[in-house]
Amino acid sequence: MWPKGTRRSALCQTLCVLAIALAPTLARGSTEGTATEGGPRYNGGFWGLQLHLGVTSRVDADLGEGIGPVLGVSGRIATLMSLVDVQVGVRAGTYDGPEGASVSRWSATAELHAHPMFLRHLYGSNRWYWLAGLHVSFGAGLEVVGVTAPGIDETLPGFGWQIGAGTDIPVGEVDDGWGLWLGVDYTLKFLAVHSAAPRLDDFDEHVLVFTLAYRNNDIGFAQVPRPPELDDREPLRR
Repeated sequence: MWPKGTRRSALCQTLCVLAIALAPTLARGSTEGTATEGGPRYNGGFWGLQLHLGVTSRVDADLGEGIGPVLGVSGRIATLMSLVDVQVGVRAGTYDGPEGASVSRWSATAELHAHPMFLRHLYGSNRWYWLAGLHVSFGAGLEVVGVTAPGIDETLPGFGWQIGAGTDIPVGEVDDGWGLWLGVDYTLKFLAVHSAAPRLDDFDEHVLVFTLAYRNNDIGFAQVPRPPELDDREPLRR
């Protein structure tokens, strides 16, 4: 658990570090992508492994409650132009609840991501891949909450669901068969289990996570037939 006096400072530092890390990526995104011979071009289809780090807090948090850290790992797979984009992962988080309660939460969830700007994959540069990476998400899964308070030590399993939004940003070259990506996602989680601790009637939470991901563009086992536009190794003209 983070000391209460340092949580806000730690969050600001995390956001500053992310902004510095993304600056060169966004600058590079203004140049057009080029074809490479080292592996499949990125076209929105991939399989990947992801590491998540962020913060979480209760939706109905009162004065004196705080935010806490959340850490997770996941696997993700998407078809051509990310028309189908599925993520399965596990996360663990902890934070201070009301009246001295300490809350820990473990989640195993599956998420479906929808990309409203998926056609931007056709333009073939990092800037357009970033726009195509904007997504909304819906997920559900198994949740286990541990609550420790004076005279209380309980474990509460339940089924939760969530909605969210986020984006994925390529880091450097991603058209050479694989690439590294950074992401940021906000999730609103809903879990209607009741604790014996005072004022803990549910465990609805805000979650903000930053993601470092490895993506491999070779998804021949999950490909749908390519449109003619994607058979050309050169990106479309804008």
